[in-house]
Amino acid sequence: MLPRRPDLAPLPDPTDGPGTGVRDVLGTLAAALLGGLLAWGGLQLAGDLVEDPSWIALAVTLVVGMPGVLAVHELGHVAGGQAVGFRFVMLVVGPVEVKSEGGRRRWGLNTS
Repeated sequence: MLPRRPDLAPLPDPTDGPGTGVRDVLGTLAAALLGGLLAWGGLQLAGDLVEDPSWIALAVTLVVGMPGVLAVHELGHVAGGQAVGFRFVMLVVGPVEVKSEGGRRRWGLNTS
C-alpha cells in the first residue's frame, strides 16, 4: 500500500457522484445500442459492396462513411465526458474542428 501524502486531498468516493445514477447508466446503454446499430448497418453496407462491387459506392463509403463513423465515435467521448462532469473544450474529426470559446461552439478547419 502506498503511503499517505498529507499535501494531497483524498480521492472522492467513486460510487457517489456523476455517472453512477440510473439515468447515466441508461444513457450509456442507449449509446452502446446506437453504436451497435450503426456498426450493424455498416456491416450490411460492406456486405452489399462485396457482393456487387461498385467503385462509386466504395468511394462514397470511404469519403463519407469513415468520417461519419469517426465523428460518432468522438461524439461518444464528448457525451461520456459530459456525463461525468467534464467540460467540452475541443473536438477534432479529420479536417474539422469544433472549439468551445466563451460559452459558444466555433466550427473551423483543423490547422494543426
